Amino acid sequence: MNQFLKKVSLVFFSLLLLQCTSNKEPQKTTLKKKTKTQSNNRAKFYSSCVDITTYDGKRKLETGYGFMISPTTLVCPYRMFARATKASIKPWGKNKTYSVDRYIAVDRVNDIIILKTDSITRTPFQLQMEKPKNSISTLIMKKKRGKLLIVSKGKFFSCDTVSGTPYYRVSNKIQKYMKGMPVLDPQNKVIGMGLQMIVDFEKTSYALPAYLIQKLLSQKSKSKSLSSLRETSNVEQKRNAGIKEVILSTTYGDIHIKLFNNMPQYRDNFVKLIKEGFYNQLLFHRVIESFVIQSGAADSREAVKGDLVGWKGPGYTLPAFINPKYFHQRGMVGSPRLPNDVNTDKRSDGGQFYIVQGRRYTNSGLDNIEKENHYKFTKKQREVYRTIGGAPTLDGEYTIFGRVIKGMDVVDKIAKEPVDEEWRPLKDIRLKHVAIKY
Repeated sequence: MNQFLKKVSLVFFSLLLLQCTSNKEPQKTTLKKKTKTQSNNRAKFYSSCVDITTYDGKRKLETGYGFMISPTTLVCPYRMFARATKASIKPWGKNKTYSVDRYIAVDRVNDIIILKTDSITRTPFQLQMEKPKNSISTLIMKKKRGKLLIVSKGKFFSCDTVSGTPYYRVSNKIQKYMKGMPVLDPQNKVIGMGLQMIVDFEKTSYALPAYLIQKLLSQKSKSKSLSSLRETSNVEQKRNAGIKEVILSTTYGDIHIKLFNNMPQYRDNFVKLIKEGFYNQLLFHRVIESFVIQSGAADSREAVKGDLVGWKGPGYTLPAFINPKYFHQRGMVGSPRLPNDVNTDKRSDGGQFYIVQGRRYTNSGLDNIEKENHYKFTKKQREVYRTIGGAPTLDGEYTIFGRVIKGMDVVDKIAKEPVDEEWRPLKDIRLKHVAIKY
């Protein structure tokens, strides 16, 4: 009997082992087929990646990469185009180079530009809108060696905020020259645009999230010339001269500003950034009661409590234009800048601005400022500072380009908010939207 049971048991375990083995084989085959399919799908996007070279006229500026997000549009880093009038693009695996000189959307805050590429059409990458799962595999395509598609493999680590912008940190080794390459998930969807940054003195690989690219694509407008990113046409200048006011909609109400037409470069720059949506949802990040309230810092939109903000602009500065006709009386709008020791030309920040709340001064107080700043106040200035108030310590040092014509009560309300040691309000106060009234 025992011998019989032993034989039955042996047959049973043999059948069980055979069943397990037969069950495993199809899974292996399926896995191989799936991997091969994903690889084939990835290869079809190869020519949807492009080499980019930017130019100012005939002068070569920068090189980088981009990738197609619709059959006739591609995305790449904006900073490559800050001074460019045109660009050339070369699809991977192709010998022909194409000229590009128009864009449909730009986000200077998050360093994204979407170019119009009517001369070529390609299969677009699909953007992954959801946040990657922890430790998910991340892939970066590289140029082929012969017929072999090279893929750099890594993993998604975390969501980080750097200079006010959200990024996905990945383990892929993204070199500085690789800026603009698509970072893919295992399904070949783009989780973001690759770049390298120095964080805490270390080279770190990031992907700018795809949802920011999609958000910008949804805001696309009629195509414009690349030169308009830094220049304003004569037609636009004439239209800007007819602006009656710009209206800042803030958390506490509206502030109405008149831009000065005898400060055309500053006026046109402010209008250009308004139209691009640059100021939307930025913080009033620096508030000093009886002095100024300040906004326009590109690193403040996504900032959380405790973040140090106020150091990121649109990627350029403006030459100082200190008009003696204007001084810092209450309600004036000016452009901040870095201190003289690192900015001898007194160039202004390209995007930030301040509004003077100010206070009243005595004659003796004005005398002291004259001695300290080596600046002489006119009779009119003294009268205004004694009766209306302002910020006389700024005179002769900063460019003024507008004034508040309505809404100083909102300025006063913002100025009363409690602040931290960096003068950032403890409660977020946002510049929600800016409208232009002609």
